[in-house]
Amino acid sequence: MEISRSRGLGLSGSWPALVVDQTTKDHLRWNAQGRIDTHNLPITVVHLSSLNEENIPAVAIVSWRWDTEPDEISRNLLSAVILAKHEYIAYLFIDTISIDQRLPKDKLIKRVAAFSKLYSKLPVIVAYDRDDNDSFQRVMYRPWLLTELRAIRDNPYPVTYAGHMATKGTQAYGFTYCFEHIWRHSFMATIVAILMGEMQMTDTSDFRFILSPISDAIQAAYAQMNQQDYLLTVALLYLPFLPGEIYFRENIQLLGYEQYEFRLCGGDCLGTWTNNPRIACDRSVDYGSQLPETRVRRPPEGD
Repeated sequence: MEISRSRGLGLSGSWPALVVDQTTKDHLRWNAQGRIDTHNLPITVVHLSSLNEENIPAVAIVSWRWDTEPDEISRNLLSAVILAKHEYIAYLFIDTISIDQRLPKDKLIKRVAAFSKLYSKLPVIVAYDRDDNDSFQRVMYRPWLLTELRAIRDNPYPVTYAGHMATKGTQAYGFTYCFEHIWRHSFMATIVAILMGEMQMTDTSDFRFILSPISDAIQAAYAQMNQQDYLLTVALLYLPFLPGEIYFRENIQLLGYEQYEFRLCGGDCLGTWTNNPRIACDRSVDYGSQLPETRVRRPPEGD
């Protein structure tokens, strides 16, 4: 699919997209493998170099999450398509459609990482509603969703929430409220939540794609460490990218580490409080030059 090339936006690459006006509800039904049958979908390839200031409202990228069982229609994708039709959007980029899900794992994740960058460059439709007990904030701090949402922070185009439940994304403490917090925060809360077992991540080695500036060190740590040591290392590697200081919860020291130990130091350790925990690293593990000397203090009581 080619669009007029006048006043181009300097975008590059080509991605399959859903043709909105040809899409019906049955197109959005999952098969037994938890996928949409792309062979029966109305799809065209959109060349991003064709987009310009006049026609970019004709496309949007969807940030969404699974919300159905096999052989059911995805209400989140249906909500996105209904909104797109209402807004005269012609083409939707959706990860499960735009990315070949049959690729080998490493190639697939690299393609996902490239796709995630589009959330900073195109109009966005968000659809996260689901009939479950997860808090909306916890949903939005999931690693890959957080990658998309942090990219959206730099997006000059509209971001629209497509909801189908009154008690989820459109409620007072739903998408808008949580997005305002994510706007200011980092990946640290997500990393620590996974470390503490409060959030699940299918494959934690994917952090090498999500946090690409430190990917080599993350990959080395993953190959040499147990899960707890590895996730704590990811948090430490990420610290230099944060403004100010970060607080770890005190019970983080109770997990089963092999390469780390917690030692107490006096009140002059990064502040005036006493009994501030310091994280010490076993230097027999080679992270290159990317793991800094790090001292982490706990917050005052009540924080």
